[in-house]
Amino acid sequence: MATNVQLRTQQPSKAPPPKALGQPWVGAAGLVIVLAVAAVLGIVPGLPRSLEIIGPASTFCLPVLAVAALWWKGWPFAGLSRLAGGLATLGLIVASGIVLTAAGLAVTGNFQLSHLFGTAAEAAQGHMVTFPFTVPLAAFVFVTMLQLTFVCRQWPFDRLPAVAGGFAALATSWAVGVAGYFLLATWDFVPAVARHAIGLRNPGGPVNALNLVGVLLCIVIFQMTLFFLLQGYPVSLIKSQPLYLAVANATTIGGGILLWWILNSGLGLSSPQVSEVAGVIVAGTLIAGLLFEGWPARAVANPALSRLALLGTAAAISVIAGFALRAISLTATWTGSPPQLWVAVMGLNFIGAFVIVHAAVFRRWPLPAGEPDQPEPGS
Repeated sequence: MATNVQLRTQQPSKAPPPKALGQPWVGAAGLVIVLAVAAVLGIVPGLPRSLEIIGPASTFCLPVLAVAALWWKGWPFAGLSRLAGGLATLGLIVASGIVLTAAGLAVTGNFQLSHLFGTAAEAAQGHMVTFPFTVPLAAFVFVTMLQLTFVCRQWPFDRLPAVAGGFAALATSWAVGVAGYFLLATWDFVPAVARHAIGLRNPGGPVNALNLVGVLLCIVIFQMTLFFLLQGYPVSLIKSQPLYLAVANATTIGGGILLWWILNSGLGLSSPQVSEVAGVIVAGTLIAGLLFEGWPARAVANPALSRLALLGTAAAISVIAGFALRAISLTATWTGSPPQLWVAVMGLNFIGAFVIVHAAVFRRWPLPAGEPDQPEPGS
């Protein structure tokens, strides 16, 4: 015993690693970082320009972000520091998103590199631009990726290595997204002369292309509240995988379509208004569930009450975010694009996405990297 003590005393003393912040402080600090980045992307360039230029490209980034954060979990930069790995991963996501935006523009219309970041005003001048014409396709790809990741629990690619599974999921999301877009979307409400002038392809499906975005975002509401925030409960109680997959997919897709019908036909909300609701709900669920890690609801010992508290927390955050973003949107001059779409992009693409970037890609850098305090159940 004396020898062991002597060996320990002969070792050079090291300062203990910094202790990670506990909740709610780590969540509050992360929220400040996320809101600062969201302001740079969504406010500094001007609200309409942010919506029309950054909005579509960032939507095409979302499936790649999901793959990098939830499938690859750090690959191919896992060996780097939090800052270096986070920057490298973010660069990969942005670069991939730009390439996929170009692909989306080629799929939906006449691709020209000079119009990749064009505004809606340029569309009025006869140029094919990304907003709003690529948004339905981007939304379809993103929703498919969420369905594979959260609802299907990465099935059928869960038996593949993580890297291969992520690539397969991204390719499948694009295949389903392109097929769904051409089967369902229509641009009949755009005059044929205007479509011909900008080179917009009209799939001629049964659903108004902009309404299709609203339907897809209603599905996202179920994906994020039921299968992310509540981890699939109560559908997750089903033990049989085939039955679970059938019920889970029917719940999200059928529930999303029903919710769209209620909001649109029942309450008279337009597609931009529905998108606004969905955007702030996604922001609320990610802030409550990922950034704050379920605090304070996780301190409730009763599981049912804890879930209700978690839903209540996410709902409160969503309401606050909705009112705050709507107030900001009223400070800009909107000549064509609805301000509700800017609120949706801020909530989903900027705030929600950068919650994932901060927590999963940068691993909460620059906050201390030590192990956070784990509260005792019911504390």
